[in-house]
Amino acid sequence: MALLCDQIAYALFECDLQDLLKKSIQQKPYSSLAEPSSIMELTIKLLNGDLKRLAVNGNTTVGELKQLISQHFNEPPHRQKLSTENGHRISLEDDSKTLSSYGLHSGSVVMLLITNPPFQVFVRNEKGQTKTYDVDVNETVDQLQTKISRKESVPKDQQRLIYNGSQLEAGLKLQDYGITSGSTIHMTLRLRGG
Repeated sequence: MALLCDQIAYALFECDLQDLLKKSIQQKPYSSLAEPSSIMELTIKLLNGDLKRLAVNGNTTVGELKQLISQHFNEPPHRQKLSTENGHRISLEDDSKTLSSYGLHSGSVVMLLITNPPFQVFVRNEKGQTKTYDVDVNETVDQLQTKISRKESVPKDQQRLIYNGSQLEAGLKLQDYGITSGSTIHMTLRLRGG
């Protein structure tokens, strides 16, 4: 079974390599064709352990790699976070930079993290004013309070956030309360003791 998987992976690699070479020939005059040595095989690895080998040119940009990954993993580029390790973790954040500029070479492993896009929630204060905040699914109550503090100039320790009748507790995530896109969170102010 393992031999069959290796043969299939190699066949996919060969197809990717042939497609890449055909595109290079079609898009560039012969004098600017990349040397065969500039073709590199990268291993794309998901957090769940799934692997895919892709053949790319060293001059391929991060954005172009994301498009290629999109075709193979069916995940849009805007949800992809790429990183590699070259002695230390390197985030491949600049879509316009080439893979070789990040030090990638044949045999490099690129980690693929699929992210959830941010969504908007509403926070209504005691005056009835509603403000919109961009948050993500893993955001904590503390992080939302920091955003509110910046936008409303209300210190975090004076904010009391309530959603569906429950007071939001520091340290928990918004998803722990079932907060999703379009949810309205109510903010009241804590009275200062004195």
